Formats: sequence, structure tokens, C-alpha cells
Amino acid sequence: MEIRVIQPKEVKRFDSLMAEFHYLGESRPVGDSLRMVAQQGDQWLGLLMWGSAAYRLKARDLHIGWTPTQRAQRQKLIVQNRRFLLLGERGEHPNLASRILRAAVRDLPDHWFERFGYQPLPAETFTDIEAYAGTCYAAAGWMPLGLTQGFSRHRADLYIPNGRPKKLWIRELAPKATERLRGPELSDACRKRAHSDADGLLPLTIGQVESLHDALCRVSDPRAANRGFHIGAVLTIVAMAVFSGHRSMAAIERFGGRLRHNQRVALGLPRFRGGVYRKTPKYKVFYNLLSKLDINGFEPRMKKKENNPFGSTGREEKGTFRSAEEDHFQRGVHTRPYRRQNFMTISSSHNQLRFFHLSFMRTLNG
Repeated sequence: MEIRVIQPKEVKRFDSLMAEFHYLGESRPVGDSLRMVAQQGDQWLGLLMWGSAAYRLKARDLHIGWTPTQRAQRQKLIVQNRRFLLLGERGEHPNLASRILRAAVRDLPDHWFERFGYQPLPAETFTDIEAYAGTCYAAAGWMPLGLTQGFSRHRADLYIPNGRPKKLWIRELAPKATERLRGPELSDACRKRAHSDADGLLPLTIGQVESLHDALCRVSDPRAANRGFHIGAVLTIVAMAVFSGHRSMAAIERFGGRLRHNQRVALGLPRFRGGVYRKTPKYKVFYNLLSKLDINGFEPRMKKKENNPFGSTGREEKGTFRSAEEDHFQRGVHTRPYRRQNFMTISSSHNQLRFFHLSFMRTLNG
């Protein structure tokens, strides 16, 4: 039996088989995705569809033990088995499902690296507890992590209850995969996606974002009075994007455009005319503000006690912008080497963004 990536001319056949025989129908590619077939001779025995992982899963994230910042940056290093379909008559090939799954996860990292230039570390999938026990996944070495809460993604900013919790499974694709995901350094084969553009992911909670936003609202705004976005909202988006590993104003603009509705509300972003959905700043807004921002006046304002998003006591208060990583920085203890990337030069054409970033990080460092 051979596991291989299907060729472009076979996509139509693959999708039609999924649409006809899989109870969920075909799966449209989302982000980096890969179609694979298990084949014996000329006979297709099984089909697998791999794609982007879920943005946030409580059981998975607790199992990995990574920080919110690591999750936002490294989420693409998890792949999801979105569809698995066996072809042929039941019982025709004993233990076929588990055999295919074992062979697929063995070959997947190399196929993924060849196609996308980086290696995933673990894989995840879901099984419908009302229809399947997931025996083949268990037999193939997948670990159950419990049940989901039963929500489906309706659009970029909205999840709706579906009343059908799924069982979550995870499988390491490399030795100590979860340890590497939460570790300070990544291998070269994984590093390309260490700063992924994860949709709607913030490295901080809503309460922490609101605390940071409140502090940044007090920075003096150098722009003209006819501005559409408040300085606190713009600077908070910049800070969150930088914390998530973005290195240019174009990337920051894309990051802002992927904020969910509740995140936009928390930042007080303006509504579209006649609607309830919130706008996000465009490239020109970020450029105009950062090109005029008084860096020398920014840091002293942030260091004032009433403007310090951390507070002055070093104690964590409910809803404040504080995490274990920032605590290390505030005390000047650089025990998280992966955060040192935040001090890198962004580019010669974005010096103001770099200076803002350095100033903000100096503020965190006390």
C-alpha cells in the first residue's frame, strides 16, 4: 500500500468521491491543505484531507501547555485531518483504516515540507460521537483529549452552537512535538511558520486588551482632529500584531482586518455606516500615526503610574495586561529567548514602527 499526494488532474475525482460518500461531503481547502490517497496498485483504498488546525481548542491548548503568544505564532504548525474516507466494501481489507492512518502520519511531515516548506509537529482531528467511536484513530496511536463544546464556525468572527460535541484527537508527527511547540526555540524545518497569520488570534485576553487599550488611549495624538480611529485603538492593534510576530505595517493591517467582532468592540472601533459591524484601520492610518508619533514623549507617558498597564506593585490584578512572559520582561529576566525576536529591526522603511516597538518593550521591561 502506498500513501501519496494526489496530482492536480486527480482533484476532481477526489472531491467527487468525498462529496458522494463522506457523510460531511467534500471539504474545501482552508489555508495550507493537502489531499492524500492510499493506493494499492491502481485501486484507491482511502482518501485523506489535511488542512489548517482549529484556531482555539481549550483541551488541545492545555495539553500543549503553550502561552497565548506561542499559540498565535505557531498555530500553523498543527495540521488537521479534516476528512478521512475509506473506499470499497466493509471488511474487504482488515484493519485498513488504522493502517492507512499510521502510514499517513508517517509520511505527512515530508509531504507537507515538500509542498509548503515547513514541517508540522502534531495533527488533530474530530470524530462524531453519535456516529463513530474513533476506534481506528485509537488503534493508529492517536490520543483522545475529550469532547469539544459543540460550536461551529459560522464566519470569521462568529461561532454558533450546533448541539453536537465532537471527540478531539491528537497525534504527534515528530518526537516530543508538544514540548517543541511550547519550547523557546524551533528547528529550522518548523521556523518558517513560527509567525503565522493566524486569523482572529490575539496573544492576550479581552480583559488584557482592554487594559492595554486604556493605557495607550492616553498617549498624545499628533494627527489632525478629523481622525476616524482613536490613537488607543490603533496603537493597541500595532502592539498586538507585533507581539504575534508581525514585522511590517502591511502585516499589521492584515492582522487588524482579521480581528473578531468582540475584539473590535473592545477596542471601540467605529461602525460601518448603517450597520453594527466594526471597521479596522487601513495601511495609511497606521503609517500616518506612526510617522508622526513623538517617541520621546511616548515612553514617559506610559511609565506614569496611572498609565502603566501592569500597575506598579508587580501584583496581577483581574483583567490587567499581565502574563508570565511579560512578568519576566518587567523584571528584566530574559528566560524566554523566543521573545527576543521582538527587538529585531523590522525594515529600514519602517523605522518609526521599530522605534515604537522598542519603546514599548522598554516600557514593559521597566
